[in-house]
Order: sequence, then C-alpha cells, then structure tokens
Amino acid sequence: MYEVVLLLYVETFDGDNVNGQVDGDSNKHHNKLEGVLPSSLSQLTKLRVLDLSINKNITGRIPEELCNLTKLEVLKLARNYHYGSLPPAIGNLSSLTNLNLGTNTLGGAIPSELGHLQNLKELDLTINNFSGTIPPSIYNTSSLVS
Repeated sequence: MYEVVLLLYVETFDGDNVNGQVDGDSNKHHNKLEGVLPSSLSQLTKLRVLDLSINKNITGRIPEELCNLTKLEVLKLARNYHYGSLPPAIGNLSSLTNLNLGTNTLGGAIPSELGHLQNLKELDLTINNFSGTIPPSIYNTSSLVS
C-alpha cells in the first residue's frame, strides 16, 4: 500500500522536481521517474518504505529533510544518479532496518552517524565514490547481518 501511495504522490511533482510515469504493475522501483527528490517528501511522516531504486534518471543530492522521516524502515535509492555527501542527519532514521544507496555517485566520508542506526540489518553503499575509512561507530550496529 505504501509504495502505490508514494508513487502517486511523486507523480504530483510534475514540472517541479520528480516527474514521469509509473509502470502498470505495482512495482515500487524500476520505473521511469526522473528529476531530483523533492524535500517535501519529508511531509510523509508516516512513510515506512521509500524505494525509488533503479530509475536511473533520478538525480541530485539526497535531501537532508528525508532524515526527518523517523518511521522510515526501508530507504532504497540505489542505481540512480544521486551525488554529493550522505547527510549526517541520516543517523536520525532510528527505525531504519534497510538502507540501500548502492550504485550512485555519492562521495565524501561515510558519516559516523550511521552507527546510531541500531535497528539497521542491511546496509549497501557499494559502487559510490566514498572516501576515507569506515567509521568505527558502524561496528557498534549489532543488528547488521553479514
């Protein structure tokens, strides 16, 4: 249910930020959406799943305002064209169990605040341009599965 509501909501940003069309099935990813993620997605305060993976035409920085979605359990923005650094406020997503930002062009240091995500089970940051070392705080996230 959340995925359909979200995609219909995203469709309302035609001309401003994200636009495109959703394929006829109920898949929550691999559509034809394009543009930047609007910061107003943060108004969806009850949102639990945000999966906009494999659109390839969604670009721009990940809005820091998304980090206010404290009920968010799954955030998948993989295989798009997101760039810039990962906002340190990502550590505010206390309900997050799955974070997949793989295959983008995100860069800079991996924020140590990821270690605050004590419910995180899956983390994918592969195929990006991150630099530096993995923050030691991530090793404190005991719920991560290997």
